[in-house]
Amino acid sequence: MVLRYILPVIASVGAAIERRAAKTLRITKPNGTLGVRTDAPDGFGHVGPQRVFNLVPGMQCVPLLVSLAAGQQTTLELYQV
Repeated sequence: MVLRYILPVIASVGAAIERRAAKTLRITKPNGTLGVRTDAPDGFGHVGPQRVFNLVPGMQCVPLLVSLAAGQQTTLELYQV
C-alpha cells in the first residue's frame, strides 16, 4: 500500500512552477519565490499547470504529491529563495 501526502501550496495560475530536480521545486509568485524540497525516495509526483480552487477561502493552490515509504521518516521543507 502506498500512502501519499498532499501539500496544497497557495499559487494562482500565473505562478510559475520550476522543477529544479525530482526532489526540489520553485514556485515564483508576485512577491517572491518559494522553494519546496523533500527527501522522499520518489520526490514529488507530477506537478502540472492545473490548480485546485477552494471556495471557502477563495484561493487557488498547486497540489504537491509526496509518496511516503512505510517505516521511514520523510521531510518536507519550505523556504524563501
